[in-house]
Amino acid sequence: YRALLVRATDECARLGLTGHQAKKMAREAARAVLPNMTPTAIVVTANHHAWYDWLMKRGSIHADAEIRMLACEVLRQLKRIEPRVYHAWTVQMYASNRFHTEVIEYGR
Repeated sequence: YRALLVRATDECARLGLTGHQAKKMAREAARAVLPNMTPTAIVVTANHHAWYDWLMKRGSIHADAEIRMLACEVLRQLKRIEPRVYHAWTVQMYASNRFHTEVIEYGR
């Protein structure tokens, strides 16, 4: 893990990333090769209030990339099942000069 973290940190520096965001991206990349990244099937139930809270936290740019991707897919499925409840939520492309990713936005 430590060797992978060093390599990922070096790659972030090469891309011009610094500070907290670079450390976060390097840790995400290093964790991605560990056994805990094994695909797992899960079943989750929640009320709409819980989904709203989860989507706000896990769909933001501040969430880890893997959980943010999951949150975007969960929103797509929730919109398919309950379009009137989730009509104000959208999956948007977030682009900076360093990377592009999908994020969840509410009320735009």
